[in-house]
Amino acid sequence: MALRVKDAMKANIKTVLSTDNLEEVCETMFRSNATCMPVVDQEGYYLGLLTETGILDWLFNQPRLSRVASDCMRPEAPVVFLETRLTELIDLFSHTKTQHASVIDDGRVVSVITIRELIRYTTKIHKRVSKESNKAVSIQTNKNAKQSKQDATPSAIHPQHEMSSPHLSEKTPPAKGKRQSKRQSKSRS
Repeated sequence: MALRVKDAMKANIKTVLSTDNLEEVCETMFRSNATCMPVVDQEGYYLGLLTETGILDWLFNQPRLSRVASDCMRPEAPVVFLETRLTELIDLFSHTKTQHASVIDDGRVVSVITIRELIRYTTKIHKRVSKESNKAVSIQTNKNAKQSKQDATPSAIHPQHEMSSPHLSEKTPPAKGKRQSKRQSKSRS
């Protein structure tokens, strides 16, 4: 089973309109602890990605008073789809200098996936696989222990092995922790 972007992405994503005031957009990003936000048009179609580094770069290089989200968005930001394999996304992040990719479905942005979210998701998968693997080993170990116990059970369970062990003798009672004195041994005889 190939893991896909839809498995790792967050479902609820905030977007900003291309005409939104940049200062207000920055405040929204700070409040939501977001490092990026998708920029959409009035109909909700994806236009680009607004990142912290893009905002900072634009503010220092374009000191205009009238600033809107579309001024510093990255229209060339990477885009992936719901059915994109996570291995492809890892390749994208590895071969580009980006840490974000917008997730698009039918022209509309449905999420943004970041390297951090991808690491969090793959770590969770590794923990689950490890836990299941440990559980399987534990089950197998328990089965082996039960089988060993059955194999070592005396003749009551395995009558065909009756008296076959030199340690099993009707004359010798099992020891109960202390040695018997000679007097106790003679009295039993």
